[in-house]
Amino acid sequence: MRRLAIFCHRRAGWVVAVWLAVLAGLTVGSALAGPEHQDTPTLPASDSSRAQELVGGQGARPSG
Repeated sequence: MRRLAIFCHRRAGWVVAVWLAVLAGLTVGSALAGPEHQDTPTLPASDSSRAQELVGGQGARPSG
């Protein structure tokens, strides 16, 4: 661990540049992977989907 600390301390500019390059790569990669996140998984033969079909999208009604 000490050797890693010495290496990073001696080459601080290089280490920061590598971290910025990694961050830029992750940002570009996530943008290329797809900007739209879809949070609606479907399992057509599950009990939950059958129950939702029976309810028919009525949703919860406020009581009182």
